[in-house]
Amino acid sequence: MALVNVGEALARREQERARLATRLARLLADDPRVLAGWLQGSVGRGEADGLSDLDVTVVVADEALAATASAPDRPTTYERIRTSPRGRFVAGLGAPALLTEAPQNAPAAGAFLSSFFPGEYGPHGVDWEWVPRSAAVPPEHTVVLLDRSDAAVDHPARSGPGTAGAAASESPPRAPLEVSVAECCSFWSMLMWAGKYAARADPTACATLLGYAVRSLDVVSRFTGVTPPADPDPDPDPAEPDRVRPSTAERLRGQVGSLWLLADRMDALAPRLVDLGVDLPGDVGWAVRSYLNLVEALSNR
Repeated sequence: MALVNVGEALARREQERARLATRLARLLADDPRVLAGWLQGSVGRGEADGLSDLDVTVVVADEALAATASAPDRPTTYERIRTSPRGRFVAGLGAPALLTEAPQNAPAAGAFLSSFFPGEYGPHGVDWEWVPRSAAVPPEHTVVLLDRSDAAVDHPARSGPGTAGAAASESPPRAPLEVSVAECCSFWSMLMWAGKYAARADPTACATLLGYAVRSLDVVSRFTGVTPPADPDPDPDPAEPDRVRPSTAERLRGQVGSLWLLADRMDALAPRLVDLGVDLPGDVGWAVRSYLNLVEALSNR
């Protein structure tokens, strides 16, 4: 593990995130399709720390939603995620280290994409949601980046789900390559999110996300024809009454070790994945490791 000055690293991350937010406000202001935009989550509530992500809502005219944020074409490779309307929109903020489709997180009548942008001590998460003007309802606590049409003010008449962008017909089953691309993206995202909770000394939340990462790695391993090894325990917390219950610090050390182990296992599959057509960015593993260095330093404090 590279030596990390924790205080310096967290301060630098907050500076980098502030610069991202400034660029984000400029991106929205420069796009005439955007009617409003705000930050929510911990930043919106004024509770952010050096590990916090940006959660942004982009409000567009109903008729502009498809051109702004429609889904990638099928079959869904990483390149098609990157060059989809929403992938191109996100790239206006800079070259992302990773994009992860998570349509289950989309708001009513809207769209969603998770992204990570490079930072000195690991990537910064930026979660994007796009909503049509007719469905735009801001949460209670926000940082407004732009408001051309009073969309950042809650109106009771618009408090229900919008009707723009009617749900698409059911998609056909995904091909194995599509599944593997999606699970690779999910794996690296889950590893960083799990690391965030390990750094915050929350082994229970970390265990949940580690479990998702393990599942994704198992799917990808089988796609490459590799039998997955025994999965690491996402939460070494034995329930047997005759065993000593580990301390929170011990649980976190075990989980951080699992983060590194899982990253190594996915990297070992990289040559096979490339041969099979999985086209993730080649440096995503390195970017995640730079974040894990910070996570380990924080969890050892």
